[in-house]
Order: sequence, then C-alpha cells, then structure tokens
Amino acid sequence: MAKCPLCGSTSIIFDPARGEYYCSRCGCVIEQEEVIDHHSLIQAKRDIENAKFEWVSYKDDIKNYTLSEIRRIAANLKLPSYIVREAEHIYYIIYNNDFHRKKNISAEALAPAIILIASEKYNRAVDFSVLCEYVKEQPDIIRYAYLKLLTII
Repeated sequence: MAKCPLCGSTSIIFDPARGEYYCSRCGCVIEQEEVIDHHSLIQAKRDIENAKFEWVSYKDDIKNYTLSEIRRIAANLKLPSYIVREAEHIYYIIYNNDFHRKKNISAEALAPAIILIASEKYNRAVDFSVLCEYVKEQPDIIRYAYLKLLTII
C-alpha cells in the first residue's frame, strides 16, 4: 500500500485530469502519469458544475487549490520538502492576511511566485523558464505576482 512521503497517510487518490496520485491528507503529489490534454473538456465540465452549485466554503476551496498547485509545481521541479514547507508557510501568511485578494493575484500566479520566493530563501535558484513549463499562468503575470509578494513579505 502506498504511503505519503510527507505525512505518512495511506489515503492516496488518483486525479485522472492531471494524471497524478496525491495524498488526500496533505496534497503531496506522489506520482504522475502522462495525460492526454483534455483541458478544455474538463474546464467546460467544471464551468457547468460551478454554475449548478454554490460553493459554501469558496475561500477554503481557493486555499486548498493554491496549496495543491504549490505542491504540484514543487514536485515537478523536484524541490526538497523544506522548500515546500517554506512555500506553504509563506502562503499561509498571505492567505491569513488576505493579501492575495487585496493585490488581486490569482492562485495560478501566486503558487509559482511563492515557490520562487521560498527557493530563494534557501539559495536554491529555480530556472524561471523551467518553472513556466509547469504552470498555467503567463510568465508576465507570474513576474507581477512575484514582485507584489516581495513588497509584502
């Protein structure tokens, strides 16, 4: 039975949309499979689902999504766990003070910007062009988020 390398949980879930096996407890991406890009179909399905249901805990959904993006990107970049923990810590500071909303920064831009900041704290440079291969946002928007976060942190 597979175990999460971060928290030890055996509750591993497969997300077919991303081709990822991840821990349902902490969100750590454990394994990835190559996936055929059905992004537009999946997004259309999500749009319909979101139109049908009103999310009660929308803020928590955003928090969980952003944390999963941080973990997914870090796993793809093969960053050590101490950088992931630092990125999560930075995100909690931002989240608890609602800075991302005040600065109007999307989760897709916030996650890679936080990874850059956490990596720099430990003098572990992340190649920006490689980082951009694993993100959903445009490089200019990530740079904007990064610069905004530097003024906050």
